[in-house]
Amino acid sequence: MIFLLGSSFYSFLFVLVLRLQRHEDFVYKRSYCFSCHHVLSFYDLIPIWSYILFNGKCRYCHQKIPRTYFIVEAIGGTLALLCFIYYPSYQACFLFMFISLGLLMSVIDILEQHIYLFSLRAFALINIVYSLYDVLSLKEHLWGVLLPYLFLKACRYLIKDSFGDGDIDLWMILGGMLGIKCLIYAFIGSIYLATLYALYLRFFKKDTLTKTIPYVPFMMLSSLLTLLLLRI
Repeated sequence: MIFLLGSSFYSFLFVLVLRLQRHEDFVYKRSYCFSCHHVLSFYDLIPIWSYILFNGKCRYCHQKIPRTYFIVEAIGGTLALLCFIYYPSYQACFLFMFISLGLLMSVIDILEQHIYLFSLRAFALINIVYSLYDVLSLKEHLWGVLLPYLFLKACRYLIKDSFGDGDIDLWMILGGMLGIKCLIYAFIGSIYLATLYALYLRFFKKDTLTKTIPYVPFMMLSSLLTLLLLRI
């Protein structure tokens, strides 16, 4: 059941990314085949099982379904199982959602260099719920929100476009969850990771770095490592 729920959620996230790229409604519009546009039934949408049952093809037009769907669903189910095997229920739920929404925001940032407001709100909600059961004091959480706001606003004032509004909002959410000490570790770690990636592009890919490097993936990876190593 846990595997099915995890794979279902990742199937939804994958379709969400595709629809956002196509500027399509993802709330009311039903799922459909991207090849023949036939509306899919519920048994066409059972994660992994439907892909295997119909041999990786659409049941209506028989066009092959990208294997990416199967891989993403398998990753989601496996991640959910691992979270619930190694952590208590409430921590497992939080960690699964933290990683999942972090991946969603990272992929969208890579593709569009943008953070959607709904993803920030969802991420803030799960972090607020987790903070209610956390050992940190309310003061620690509040300082974790205020400090990145003041610091990053000052950085952007001194260095134009050094941080976007989405980056600042996301750091405020992460700071409220991690607390000041872990926030500092996560922030420094994200800068190191982004710098290493920039050096890799510059010296191994001969990239002139004229384009903005997506920062959210490094924020989320560093924060996740900090969370696993110091908090959970």
